[in-house]
Amino acid sequence: MRQLRASGQKSGHDYDLAAAVGQAVGNGGVPGGEVLRRFAETIIKGDENQLARARNSVRAAFGDAGMVDAAAIAAQFDALDRVADATGMYLDDAALDDTAEIRATLGIDKFRSDDV
Repeated sequence: MRQLRASGQKSGHDYDLAAAVGQAVGNGGVPGGEVLRRFAETIIKGDENQLARARNSVRAAFGDAGMVDAAAIAAQFDALDRVADATGMYLDDAALDDTAEIRATLGIDKFRSDDV
């Protein structure tokens, strides 16, 4: 998360990661951020009718290529998570320490985890 904050500082953008998990109103400083968050949430829910509407919203905001990019990024995150779960990968102590504040702030530790 430090890298995201650092890239925001370098680019002059102020990103609000709380918007990414629905804890803040608005786009989080990302153009079209609300549309992208709703798209990601809809993918997780898996309702085909809602997903068709969400795809159309992404297309309206970013065009066909943007919708394909957003879908590919969502699929890649899912794939990476599955690889980590399947191989038993975990965050080491340094990563846990480095991300403790941001995980607590965003409530990330409340998300489903299969940690032993």
